Amino acid sequence: MLTIVFVKITLLVIVAYLVAIALRRASAGARHLVWLATLGGLVMLPAALQWRPIRVPVLPPSAKYAAPAATATERTAAHSPIAAEQTAAPAAPESPIPAEKTAAPKSAIPSEKTAAPKSPIPSERTAAPKSPIPSEKTAAPKSPIPAEETAAPKSPIPAEETAAPKSSIPAVAATTTEAKQSEPTSAQPMTAGSTFALATRYSALLIGLWALGVLALVARLVHGLLTVRRIAHTAHEVDGGAWRAALHEVADRLDMEEPPRLVVSNAVRVPFACGFRHPTIVLPIEAMSWTDERRRVVLLHELAHIQRRDMFGHLLSRLACIMYWFHPLVWMAARHLRAESERACDDLAIRSGARASDYAQHLLDIVTSIRGPVAPAVACTMARKRDFEGRMLAILDPERRRGTPSRLRAMALVGTLGALYAVIAIAVLAPRDAVAGARPLTRPAQVATITAPHVIAVTPAPRPLPMPTPAPTPAPAPITASASQTADSSALRWTLLMSILRSDSSASLRKVAAWGLEQFHDEDPVRSALAIALRHDSDPEVREMAAWALEGAEGDNVATALSDAVREDHDPSVRATAAWSLASNCRSINVPLFATALHDADAKVRASAAWALGQCDLQHAPSELGALLTDPEPRVRKMATWALFEIKDPSTEPAIEKALQHETDEDLRRDMVRAIAAMGERSPEAVERLLDSKDPATRELAVHALAGDHLFVWPMPWPRPRPTP
Repeated sequence: MLTIVFVKITLLVIVAYLVAIALRRASAGARHLVWLATLGGLVMLPAALQWRPIRVPVLPPSAKYAAPAATATERTAAHSPIAAEQTAAPAAPESPIPAEKTAAPKSAIPSEKTAAPKSPIPSERTAAPKSPIPSEKTAAPKSPIPAEETAAPKSPIPAEETAAPKSSIPAVAATTTEAKQSEPTSAQPMTAGSTFALATRYSALLIGLWALGVLALVARLVHGLLTVRRIAHTAHEVDGGAWRAALHEVADRLDMEEPPRLVVSNAVRVPFACGFRHPTIVLPIEAMSWTDERRRVVLLHELAHIQRRDMFGHLLSRLACIMYWFHPLVWMAARHLRAESERACDDLAIRSGARASDYAQHLLDIVTSIRGPVAPAVACTMARKRDFEGRMLAILDPERRRGTPSRLRAMALVGTLGALYAVIAIAVLAPRDAVAGARPLTRPAQVATITAPHVIAVTPAPRPLPMPTPAPTPAPAPITASASQTADSSALRWTLLMSILRSDSSASLRKVAAWGLEQFHDEDPVRSALAIALRHDSDPEVREMAAWALEGAEGDNVATALSDAVREDHDPSVRATAAWSLASNCRSINVPLFATALHDADAKVRASAAWALGQCDLQHAPSELGALLTDPEPRVRKMATWALFEIKDPSTEPAIEKALQHETDEDLRRDMVRAIAAMGERSPEAVERLLDSKDPATRELAVHALAGDHLFVWPMPWPRPRPTP
């Protein structure tokens, strides 16, 4: 059994390795799925082995199968050396059996005085006609085989073979030979029982060694989980406004419903994510002095781990290593899973707006600053020295694919691997039949037994298997009132929250109520209450939260309230958030409003308005958007460049080129070149001038644009972090 398990594990991992090699040009997320499915199949392997195996006839035919055309003489000779000698030389003069006895055409037992030629047992010398075993008196006087040797109670030759009417081999000889072969001798030092006992002892020893390894690794895993839990519980909440703002901004970029808990601890040296039900990001104490850019890079990576639920994948890999700790390929598969998980998070961070060179530099600084223990092994840490070189090469590779497989492709990949692994787990190699219709030579259930003077070989008919009684179809469960109770509970919740939003004297409680009503903004009363709060609440934070809660809500009153807030509200945060919310359902009538907001005195409002225009799927960009390329705020210029990249209006190319001549920020210069290159399909003339650039990256973008290959996809920037209650 252990050999079978070892072989199946080896096959599973080899298949996964070959598939991963075939997907080396694909994204890290696709290869991560391969290793995740493989380790899941390894964990499920013991359950699959309990199923009915599928026989795969690929081995050479077994010796216990023979062609059905073999004669009874050949089958008897195969079991009896004495009979084989007699069969090989039937006419030899040294034969102890007279020829007249062996020539009897219908007698299976030789006897000179057989009264009835058709009787298989002589009747004249039978002392006890009812005895199933012939006595000494019934023995033939010239037979060289003693009668006592013929008294074996059970014949090892099947009934149909010993009772064959045309057999020329005495049945007594075959019986005597089998009896002699079954007697224990001094030349047989080990019996079947002793062999079984020895195998049992070795099996018990192997199981004991396996159990010791499992216990040691389980103890290590439990210790690691408890250490992570202790660190997360004893760490301090991060109260810094810069960290909280970065956390909510990155969480919004990744479209996470709720940001995780953010804590700081002096027991770790690198950031890591942990927690299954309640995710937590643990920061080292040195993180409090990090720059704003490094904060966002670190949070992008760790939130990517949480969004991808890598903690479950790492736990699955550790369970597989615990179960099969004796197999080195399982440990190799677990290392590949962790490496591809880190690379997939790096790709997601770069795809979400982080520049690859800056991201690699921050990662290098964090790794080189590690001194002492990094973090518990069960945690999803941002950096480890062991696999650092491969990650750096992957981050800086411009040709690397960084997308994630679509849900359909992921399901197809996992389903294909699952079906293949199931076949490997259930299949059992079996010998193929040498001849069609081959049958075993020995069938113990069909051995003939002499119970009367007239022996009749009886082959028991196969008993039909009992058919299982079909289980009664359960009656459909009665419909309960749980759905209506849930609806009533939700209605009660938003009714109470609306009451607090309208009448509570505490601005902080009204802000929390507006935040909670976001999940119910599909209800007409909720939308009306939020619109009223956006127009008339005296606290700007409450109005900002109401504007955020209305994002994605339908209705004319919602659009009117948000438009009025963009145009008339006195607080710039409210105007910026209202523009962001209004852009989620952008209409053509909103475009003049966003164009007017580009002249707002606050940079946040101008950036949100530019982002909103990029969301409106326009064919022609407003002239105010091109003028925004010379804005004094770099963030506003970046957002305007991204909007022009999305719109791809050739008429804006002169404005972009003019701004490119005066732009000093290298990132913005690259973004403006990207915006011009995006016009390749609409305006090849605009891209033609980029071919004369001395910058290889600029020329590469231009060539790809002319070829229609949009490798320069620009991740959507996020203009506004989510306000928190």
